[in-house]
Formats: sequence, structure tokens, C-alpha cells
Amino acid sequence: MLDHLIFTPADIDLSRSPLAGKIGAETYVLGAFNPGMTRLP
Repeated sequence: MLDHLIFTPADIDLSRSPLAGKIGAETYVLGAFNPGMTRLP
């Protein structure tokens, strides 16, 4: 079985990230999707 990308970097909105605007460099999100860490509307 091969791993596949479900989301690409263009699909991720980091504007609500706790680190948004605090790092003056290009950043990336690495890791698996964890439904327990999502926010409900």
C-alpha cells in the first residue's frame, strides 16, 4: 500500500494556527490528520 496526499499545501489555511504571524519564515504542516484536534463551527 502506498501513502497518498489528500491535502496539498494550497488546501491548508494556517490563519487560525496558534503560531500564525509569529514565525517570520515559510512554514509547513507535517503529520497525519487527527480528527480529535479539529474545531467545530
